[in-house]
Amino acid sequence: MPNPTVPAAAPGLPAAEKPVDPVIALIAQWREARAEFASRPPTNTESWHDARGWMVDDDLNQAPSAQSLEGAIAALELAQIESDFAPALVRSALGFLKAFTAPVERPATRAEMEAYREWLAMEGRLLGMELYPEMGDDADRVIPCNTGAGELHLPPCGSWRKIAKPSSRAVRILTAVGANFEKIARCGEKGGGILGPDKATGSEDEASHD
Repeated sequence: MPNPTVPAAAPGLPAAEKPVDPVIALIAQWREARAEFASRPPTNTESWHDARGWMVDDDLNQAPSAQSLEGAIAALELAQIESDFAPALVRSALGFLKAFTAPVERPATRAEMEAYREWLAMEGRLLGMELYPEMGDDADRVIPCNTGAGELHLPPCGSWRKIAKPSSRAVRILTAVGANFEKIARCGEKGGGILGPDKATGSEDEASHD
């Protein structure tokens, strides 16, 4: 059975290495405990709770703030069908959503901009491999056009220099995907690095990070 806490990789793509949101992990543990109890022979008890059941219920009732948009959505979806946990799950989702939607009051640091640039490059690369698997290692080189999104960077009524810079979105997008800002800062202090075009592209087997 697939691990419910880890999204399955698309055909031809490496398995995801992104850490699982703690709220998604808690929900998965709760569902597994429910399923395991339901698979037992019938008993005279009126409640599904046993020692593990009480433990996972308690954990879910103390769910921390979600660390990603996916975690916030998962919390809200479960809150709709499990009213007993709704207050805790809504708090968990709001903890992330408030931070995500709040105006970014500071510009991104150099380290955060470089992290965002690295993430964008890999995101585009993996999306290309997902869209055009038949092209193999060349899939990440295909850039669609005339999709309707071009004007977001090249507005018809003015120059790209007059609209919000990509760096203005860096912190918000990195937050949405669950980036570790402390780690980004530490890597920035060490100096990071730059990969040339020949190093930044390779086979799909190399499309992973430690």
